Amino acid sequence: MASEADPESDWWVAQELADDLNTPAAIAKLHQLASSSSARQLKSAMRLIGLPDAEQVEWFRTLRVTLASTAATGHTPLYAKEIVPFLQAWDDLRNARKYEDADRLKMQLEALGLRVAATKFGPHADVPHDFDATKLEALE
Repeated sequence: MASEADPESDWWVAQELADDLNTPAAIAKLHQLASSSSARQLKSAMRLIGLPDAEQVEWFRTLRVTLASTAATGHTPLYAKEIVPFLQAWDDLRNARKYEDADRLKMQLEALGLRVAATKFGPHADVPHDFDATKLEALE
């Protein structure tokens, strides 16, 4: 579905860019549009400065669930309640040097569509936008 241009938001963003390419002010205007929940105006302004539509960007369609960010922020991202126990189990198996069991669990999670990885900040799972969390019940 093509989004129509929004002359008002485009004008404000163009004014900031015309001011000696005041990119920080243009980005601030985009942030203001994003905060106001004005999707049509935001999309129009993003297109004006050459940013792709979010639906065309792979990282926009995935969600990252991590142990570290869930614990540190207290926020519970979508699917965290379902995925975090498996990430914790995978991390515990790795820390206990039970690598075969850890690899088996990782392969099971990846077979369900999750991308599981470990970083210096702890394990995380990239969750595709069409993930079906009920599939995790088979692993329990």
